[in-house]
Amino acid sequence: MAFIPVPNCVELVATYRNTVTNQFAKNVFGFKKNAGGITAADLTALKDLYIAWETDLGNNDRSSNIELMNVYIRELSTQNGIILDFPVSPAIAGARANSVLPMHTTLAVKHRTGVAGRSYRGRTYFIGLCEGDVIGDFVATARGDTIRAALQDLRVDASNAGTFVQVVISRQLNGVPREIGVGTQILGTVLEDYRVDTQRRRLSGAGE
Repeated sequence: MAFIPVPNCVELVATYRNTVTNQFAKNVFGFKKNAGGITAADLTALKDLYIAWETDLGNNDRSSNIELMNVYIRELSTQNGIILDFPVSPAIAGARANSVLPMHTTLAVKHRTGVAGRSYRGRTYFIGLCEGDVIGDFVATARGDTIRAALQDLRVDASNAGTFVQVVISRQLNGVPREIGVGTQILGTVLEDYRVDTQRRRLSGAGE
């Protein structure tokens, strides 16, 4: 697909590694700058914010078998926008001393913008559920609630920092590529249910 610019937006890709199987998985987040052009200093500050969030909150619900290895941020206004590619050293391990479940086992946390349509809602597939987090076909209620709250705090932390807001990025409309992508601010972070989800791209041998 040809590059589709998304004005004033960046994409943050957080790469995690399973230290038992050496599998990798990624979470992708969109952010939009409130005002002015995006600078290298903006990307560094956003990287620092994400690493601080992972250290303080994000890793609290992850198995210690999972480590944050890399943070990559790309400015999306132009095809040749600035990037930041930051290997996290030392890697940030999950805080829970419980064995990790298979990497495709996840909980989908939904992001709402207040606008109808697939282009205006997103989701994050949590990485690092532990044995004991899942009871039958469902994630334990307390674990699901803390995962949702942590992802909500990431959104709030970004907003409070004053430079970026978290957004859902849309590059297609009704299945047709847009000429210019759209970043719509996320207003709510919700769990529609506690049912276990599957991220098929994280199946062993299937990619990320």
